[in-house]
Amino acid sequence: MIQPLFYFTPMLGGLFHYFQKNDRLGWALLLLLVSGLLIWLTKDFPFYWDNVVQLSVPANWFYQHRFATLLLPDAITTGHPPLGGMYLAGVWMLLGRSLWISHLAMWPFVFGLLYQLKRLADHLKIEPLSLKGWLLAFVYLDATFLSQLSLITFDVIHLFALFWSVNALLSGRRDWLYLSFSLLLLISLRGAISGAGLVLFYAAYRYGVERQPFRLADYRYFLPGAGLLLAFLVYFSWSKGWIVHNTTSQNWTDAGTFADAKGILKNTALFIWRWIDFGRICWVIVGILAMGHIVRRWSSLSTALQVLFLMGLSQLLVFFPLIVIYQNPFGHRYLLPLLIPFCWFSVYWVWHYARHRQLILLGAWVVLLSGHFWRYPLQVSQGWDSTTLHWHYFYTSEKIHGWLAENDVPLSEVTTFFPLYSPRSLTHIEKDTTDFRSYPCDPCRYAIFSNAFNEPDDVIADFYGHEQKWKPVVTYSRGGIYTTLFERLSEKESE
Repeated sequence: MIQPLFYFTPMLGGLFHYFQKNDRLGWALLLLLVSGLLIWLTKDFPFYWDNVVQLSVPANWFYQHRFATLLLPDAITTGHPPLGGMYLAGVWMLLGRSLWISHLAMWPFVFGLLYQLKRLADHLKIEPLSLKGWLLAFVYLDATFLSQLSLITFDVIHLFALFWSVNALLSGRRDWLYLSFSLLLLISLRGAISGAGLVLFYAAYRYGVERQPFRLADYRYFLPGAGLLLAFLVYFSWSKGWIVHNTTSQNWTDAGTFADAKGILKNTALFIWRWIDFGRICWVIVGILAMGHIVRRWSSLSTALQVLFLMGLSQLLVFFPLIVIYQNPFGHRYLLPLLIPFCWFSVYWVWHYARHRQLILLGAWVVLLSGHFWRYPLQVSQGWDSTTLHWHYFYTSEKIHGWLAENDVPLSEVTTFFPLYSPRSLTHIEKDTTDFRSYPCDPCRYAIFSNAFNEPDDVIADFYGHEQKWKPVVTYSRGGIYTTLFERLSEKESE
């Protein structure tokens, strides 16, 4: 099990200093090395959380059926475009179907995302080098960002395509948008939302920064991607009879249901919590304080500050209303397209306008790093896929699985919870299709529980309450994360 990658910060700092002349090839090699190291260290991490349903299931279906059709069956489709699953299935057909190959397939996009963020700093003409270092450090070592880089997920491809598109706009090489914007819209529905935000950003950038009048011809770069997405949605709707939200499968019954007023308020509060969670609270506070300065002195601000503000605001304006009006739960990773530019906006503002800038940035960065260790009480749900703490869960759950194998306990006798009950043929890309039973399971003799599960209080009481129904057999723990195998109490023991 790897330790959090920010333990490598001194080494990476030395390499960063080595490339202080901003050599483009040197930076590319450095980030290729860093991304390759990350892929190697996480190569045994299974498909996790929603990525099982959103990426592993589609990829396995396309692989097994040899791309027989473009659309997935209703029972397993979430409504996302199938590009991510098709890409992974294609890699498997070329290089072999395995967990290691799945991580290898993510390497170009992990490297590409890191490199596009560095290129964004170049296009914004961020100087001096130490400020560029702060900007990259705040994003690269954010708990949610780093956890996504370690997973097999189309969210990394989404972010890569988004910042590739932004760089194409800012660099003047806008012909690249034909490809990057198409990738952004076709990788997922959230990518399509980001695409709408990108068009909004371009309009604001042309008017508010470049001072150019509106010309319809300037938006021709977005037409191929928009046309491809529209064609997919029309074909999908014609074939399935529904669109975006799965109204057929029982697996996503609430996904397309609108929230009432109370639900919208709850989602708004949750949105704010997701924003400041995992150590981001300090730079968020700084950003809020900077807003008044932005409004009063817009015309005198640097281009970089204007661009970062408009980039974050455009993503906020499209994501916020679409997230809060539905009952469908949303995770921290949904906010990364707006968290990254707003984070840079805050850091840039502190550097140029705040007193004691180094002290403020160091303090905010230390708090950000502390986010890798934020763990809430058992009764509070946590975004486990958006914190590096879930790396320890992989270790503890694998140890439990090994114990079961050593003691010849059939998985059919064990009940557990999301996300552990998914078959290892989907999570670990193994041939074995046996899996655990979903809780509750009356005939099951054993149960697996972890503090990395988000379960309601009544379920927690089954294991740790005064009238508990299970007794612990073996526990494995690491980094504050534990996974325990329980055995059902007999009627006599439970009295």
